[in-house]
Amino acid sequence: EPNAKRYRIALDEIAGLPKKLMKEDPKYIESQPPLSELIMDAATKHLSEEVLYRTPKESYEQILWDEEKAEKRLLFVPIGGGHQAQAEEKQSFVQEWQQLRKEDEMKESKLNSSM
Repeated sequence: EPNAKRYRIALDEIAGLPKKLMKEDPKYIESQPPLSELIMDAATKHLSEEVLYRTPKESYEQILWDEEKAEKRLLFVPIGGGHQAQAEEKQSFVQEWQQLRKEDEMKESKLNSSM
């Protein structure tokens, strides 16, 4: 998720609210929305719908698939062709990585522009 870091930062801020509000005015805490509501607001603000609606099992399967894909790239050993084949594979890997980064950046910019 492109905005996972922002979500974690928001959670850290939410976690510090009770202590901060207790220092300022203990009665002010009662007028604040429940922490669960603040957490849900942060999730809907920073995370994509795809991630929010994904089940834990689906998330786990996605992680396994990503790890398997990365492992296959690392274990690739060209048969024959020597250095030329390895250079082409490295170039292919770099191009695929750049494409994935562009897609992630586009998703993040769409999310940011919709807020």
